[in-house]
Amino acid sequence: MDALFLGIVSNTSPWTYLGQRPVNASPKAGFDTGLDLFALRRLSTLGTLNALRQMLGRDGGPAGRYVVNLHDQPALTFRASRPVAFQVDGEYMGEREHVILRSIPNALRVLV
Repeated sequence: MDALFLGIVSNTSPWTYLGQRPVNASPKAGFDTGLDLFALRRLSTLGTLNALRQMLGRDGGPAGRYVVNLHDQPALTFRASRPVAFQVDGEYMGEREHVILRSIPNALRVLV
């Protein structure tokens, strides 16, 4: 895959909220599927604003020339030419050059 400027990996939708409004970076994401990726190949003003508009809308999620969407992936690998900041659930994990994320189905059992 080509170089990415920004990537958001999720296993649920919505990704987050803006006030009470859901932000859907990967609308097909779910706990019963693998990992989903929303990424931007470059960060241009118009392209980014368009992706944000689509995330806040009811379309089908972001799409466009510089948008990458992957659904239901068992694992995702990211490599960088230099260390870049990395977060998990908003927590800073330091700078990394290589990250592998894996989906582990049924890893958490919820009893109600």
